[in-house]
Amino acid sequence: MDSTTNHITCSPYAYDVNGNMTNDRLNSLAYDAENRLLTSSGSSYSYDGNSLRVQKVSGTTTVYLFSGTKVIAEYPGTNSPYPLAREYIYSGSQLRLPA
Repeated sequence: MDSTTNHITCSPYAYDVNGNMTNDRLNSLAYDAENRLLTSSGSSYSYDGNSLRVQKVSGTTTVYLFSGTKVIAEYPGTNSPYPLAREYIYSGSQLRLPA
């Protein structure tokens, strides 16, 4: 571990000039100019104008719905009707997990 950069220094771990990890032993990672993850070994990610991840494609597509900056729901696929895959509930700023 490099104490100045907080990076793992042994191979195959690698970082780009912005400090983003580009290899984590299992995945090759690529980022856009705003340091948002775009691809990770077969998965791709899309963002809205607020830099919130709105879609993940990894064999299947997942679309995310936000309230402000908090994800509140996930929907599979891109064709309607969209069945709800997961719902998130918050109490103030705390995410409440189902019991």
